[in-house]
Amino acid sequence: MTDLVRAARTIAGTLAAVLCSSGFHPTIFSIHRREINMAKKSKERFEDAEELKADVDALREELIDLERLATTVTYQQTDHTFKNGTRGPVNDLHVEFDAGDIKVKKKGPFNNAKVRKLADGRSRVDFDKPDGDIASGKDFEVTFERDGEFAIKRWRWTRNGNTGRWHKGAP
Repeated sequence: MTDLVRAARTIAGTLAAVLCSSGFHPTIFSIHRREINMAKKSKERFEDAEELKADVDALREELIDLERLATTVTYQQTDHTFKNGTRGPVNDLHVEFDAGDIKVKKKGPFNNAKVRKLADGRSRVDFDKPDGDIASGKDFEVTFERDGEFAIKRWRWTRNGNTGRWHKGAP
């Protein structure tokens, strides 16, 4: 046994003798030690509960963010009736949107509906009817869809690709 250990035991024994002579009983120390240990465990449980609460709060915030995202990303499908209001027959229709990733669900009397991506990321749909014309005054319906909101920004009729006047907004 080292001198340090002997000295510690001597001090502990002296302290116990002094405390016992003052009316303290050694079992009080073990009870007090037990209470200290229980308090430490309670504190650890409290800290665990606080950590769990913080985790739950963080998950709640993530759920709120996901709900916001779910409400902003919505499927949209719209039907539009286009009428040839020009003075002559047409065979092309060009429609530009305020968003990208537009799909054509119903293309009316047109044989082709080509979706193009513009430089700014928006979509343009070019409808073509190479096998005939759409007479002045005739109308028809086309349907567009997208995973998210969209609107028609502008559209125009042409004949064989010749420039026509742009119309703002949906028809």
